[in-house]
Amino acid sequence: NVQDSRRRIWLDAQNCMFHTFEELNVWLGQRCRTLWAELVHPQYNGLTVAEVLELEQAEMMPMPTAFDGYVERTVRVSSTCLISVARNRYSVPCERVGQWVSSRLYPSRIVVIADEAVIASHERLFDRDQVGFDWQHYIPLIERKPGALRNGAPFADLPKPLQLL
Repeated sequence: NVQDSRRRIWLDAQNCMFHTFEELNVWLGQRCRTLWAELVHPQYNGLTVAEVLELEQAEMMPMPTAFDGYVERTVRVSSTCLISVARNRYSVPCERVGQWVSSRLYPSRIVVIADEAVIASHERLFDRDQVGFDWQHYIPLIERKPGALRNGAPFADLPKPLQLL
């Protein structure tokens, strides 16, 4: 039954190491398909769950487009080119200082929208009071303040060839 299958899958999962939710989801998908090929369907004797699924798929409706699930907030860009989202700060292009932008909080990323266009995207930070920088957002600032390139926090992840400048 379903409870036994679910329990068996999670017992197998305890022996595996997953670094991301995507890895876990891929493994779960593969494990479920393997299990469907092994289990006999309760209503169709002699057929596995996978075989019945294959027969029924011709009659099924196509999948709808994926739901774009996010939490949206309007935030103001600070003088340091940062926005605050979920107790963390993320950089946006410095041309947007003082402007209102829309932040979209996804499970694994943050997307920043202005004028109906994506202006920034960051991996989501899960601890509090962290800062996610993209050094490319600060390039126009370097023209006015070249010393920021050596000492500025946004440039800590600058590629090695550019750090030599």
